[in-house]
Amino acid sequence: MPIDVKKISKILGSGLLVVCGPQIVSGMLAEWIKNVKVSNVSDWVVHDKRVWDHVPDEWKDKLRIWGPRLGDLKWLDTEWVLKECRDANPSVVSLILNWPDAAAWISKNIADLKKEILPVKEKVPQGAICEKQ
Repeated sequence: MPIDVKKISKILGSGLLVVCGPQIVSGMLAEWIKNVKVSNVSDWVVHDKRVWDHVPDEWKDKLRIWGPRLGDLKWLDTEWVLKECRDANPSVVSLILNWPDAAAWISKNIADLKKEILPVKEKVPQGAICEKQ
């Protein structure tokens, strides 16, 4: 049964998302990775395709809405992703562990994913003057 992040967060508040963020993302990841084939990953690595482009739109929307409430996402790294995917799709995990190009590709895509779901904070130069319009 899929987790309705929106419903949970309304009931318990966004603090739950920081605490349970890894478990929520783990469930989404496990559901998605089940349908990914080794041939898909091989193609994505060889052609340097973005994982984000292959995530269902409904999940992208949820991640963009709730991602900023998941904290800093320091826990979301290659080791965590591979551990969470191991049971759902051991063949894909084996490919990534045994192919250095795939390992580099997944690390790059995790960084890309974080950029997609965390808001970009603009830096204001020190001493800058902001004018009201």
